[in-house]
Amino acid sequence: MKIFIIGLAAAIFSLNLYATDISFECPNSNAEIVALINAPNVYCGEAINIATQCAFGSSRDLEIVSAAKAVCLKEAGNLSREDQNLLAMMERRCNQAYENQAGTMYMSMNAFCHLQAVDFIRNVQPEEAN
Repeated sequence: MKIFIIGLAAAIFSLNLYATDISFECPNSNAEIVALINAPNVYCGEAINIATQCAFGSSRDLEIVSAAKAVCLKEAGNLSREDQNLLAMMERRCNQAYENQAGTMYMSMNAFCHLQAVDFIRNVQPEEAN
């Protein structure tokens, strides 16, 4: 069962579910990007899209991804114990994937991996949980 879930997660993560034809010019400062993500009407998919489009590929992304992750966690609502455990396992896998890599680019990649894990959990929540 774990292999199936991990395989499914990998398949979903490989898709760009939030690709959009709408392009915008990203602000230069993290504070402005975070403000865009934290705007009242921004939902998880939009937050991920902003974080992805405005990524620097460095440790600067940590703050941006953290803001997007917070939006997605809020949208996911209360997670069951099983979903909390699955999310924790997926996040540990993210950490393991990048733990031996040096450089800020890998810090960014790890942060985005965590964001994808939260998005996966949010997407498989039963309707009544949201």
